[in-house]
Amino acid sequence: MSVVPAILITFRSVPPVDRSVSLGFQGFLVSLIATLPSSVFWGWIIDKSCVMWNTVCGQGSRGACQLYNTEKLRLMTHLTYSIM
Repeated sequence: MSVVPAILITFRSVPPVDRSVSLGFQGFLVSLIATLPSSVFWGWIIDKSCVMWNTVCGQGSRGACQLYNTEKLRLMTHLTYSIM
């Protein structure tokens, strides 16, 4: 739902005394449900397109990506936008 219709629905369904609280709660829910998981999801897509990771000698953990498969990244990005 777009921002303006959501605000209009909130204004029409909440008493005038509680409108500011309801708008704050609505903004909190939008950031909790949409904004926070989206950064994790896009990070996962970018990580999946990595071909070569920087590794530190003696440690099993991976560092930053040194080389990306740009074709895979492009396809995954466009597929994700198409699904949305």
